[in-house]
Amino acid sequence: MSEEVQIAVCGNILDAEAVKSLLEENEVNAWLMRDDGDGTIPGQTFVQGIKVMINVEDKETAKELLKQATADTSEDPAWKCSKCGEEIEGQFSDCWSCGNSKLEK
Repeated sequence: MSEEVQIAVCGNILDAEAVKSLLEENEVNAWLMRDDGDGTIPGQTFVQGIKVMINVEDKETAKELLKQATADTSEDPAWKCSKCGEEIEGQFSDCWSCGNSKLEK
């Protein structure tokens, strides 16, 4: 039996299934494991994350696939807020610091 490794931890099942699907579409066997505190407090279940697991021999391929999938492909250049001077990544239309719009002068 092959050794298994965790390749990602997702905050919800939809993200975990998306990662799993990406890997499986590229012939990397993947499965999900819930990381929860079930039973820690009687009557309550706390999901800490959903682990995406793979066979260790697929680790480098999986890492490269995830890297490509999460690469910043934004064509919008970074911009400087005209109100507070904060440097903002191109994909954002409002300043995270002061709320000023990219379009406001």
